[in-house]
Amino acid sequence: MDPDEALAVAFLEKFQTKQYAKLGLPLPQVDSEFDETSIENLGFPTGVDTAAFLDAARFAHSAGSLAPGSRYDAPAMRGYLTEIGREIRDFITPSLNVKQPIFGLSPLLSPNACVIDHKQSGRHIIVFQRGLVPYFMEAIIALVRASPFENGLEIVPLST
Repeated sequence: MDPDEALAVAFLEKFQTKQYAKLGLPLPQVDSEFDETSIENLGFPTGVDTAAFLDAARFAHSAGSLAPGSRYDAPAMRGYLTEIGREIRDFITPSLNVKQPIFGLSPLLSPNACVIDHKQSGRHIIVFQRGLVPYFMEAIIALVRASPFENGLEIVPLST
């Protein structure tokens, strides 16, 4: 992690700490190891290819373990959000050399998400309310599928 990322992540963790404290909730204890069993126990969405879903979850965990982000966010979720952010950034502004935003989650936000322009690091920090992340991912996938352009997100294949 470069010094600018470290500054932005420290700010994100402080922000998250305040959000949890405001609600009287303990900070999440995140396991950094990939646990395939816990994912299988959640069940798979109807019509989703199980093997492809697990491959996508492994990839997200791996990407999230490498991506800068808060110790209070699970690597897989950070991986999903970082990959979506990277795809959007590259899709919209491939030639502008925009720095990758840093993503985080919060138990409750009003409004439901916020973008923090962290001047000290030159990074944008995007924080989502925990319950809205699945909605956000589905909305992005729908937008990419509807896009007339060929470069888009890789989508988990559906079973036939």
